[in-house]
This record gives sequence, C-alpha cells and structure tokens, in this order.
Amino acid sequence: MPSYDFECEGCRFVSRKYMSISQYKEFSVNSNICDKCGAEGSLKRIVNNVLSETEKTRDQILDEAKEYAVKTVKKIMNRDERTIRDIYGDTPNPHKTKPGAE
Repeated sequence: MPSYDFECEGCRFVSRKYMSISQYKEFSVNSNICDKCGAEGSLKRIVNNVLSETEKTRDQILDEAKEYAVKTVKKIMNRDERTIRDIYGDTPNPHKTKPGAE
C-alpha cells in the first residue's frame, strides 16, 4: 500500500500515512487534520522517493535482464535500425568514415 508523508504547516510535525490512492484523494479533501496539534487543513504533502516491492526474486530479475540483453544484441547484429537508434540516438557516428572522404 502506498505511503504518504505530510508536514503540518503550524507545528512542523511530520506524519506518514498508509492508504490507497482513493483513500488519499478522500483524505486530502476531508481528513486533513494534524495528528499532533489538531490543526485542520494544515497538512501539506511532502514528496519523497518512491519505493516499490517486486514479487520476483533477484535471480528472476537477472535472468530477464540477461534475456533482454541477448535479444537486444541480436537485433543490433541484424541491423535493426529502430533498436540502434533507441540505444545510440540519431546522431551519426563521428568515427565512421563517410564514403569518398579521406
């Protein structure tokens, strides 16, 4: 469940609340009361880093990354222009010699 941090503008007390997105929407409209001083409408959300959990094991994530890397290398070896542009961008390789230029 997502967590949201709030700071009271009055007493500067910081609180963390765990709630669904729909609960958060309802909270910000109807339940915006400081847990410490009781000031109504004084809580302002603090935006922090976002943390998430995954249901995959470390080995599963590594295996998927390796599989993706192998597929990407194969696309590059087959001269898949879209993949090459996605990785290297649209700028031409400055080390590549143009035909007829020496």
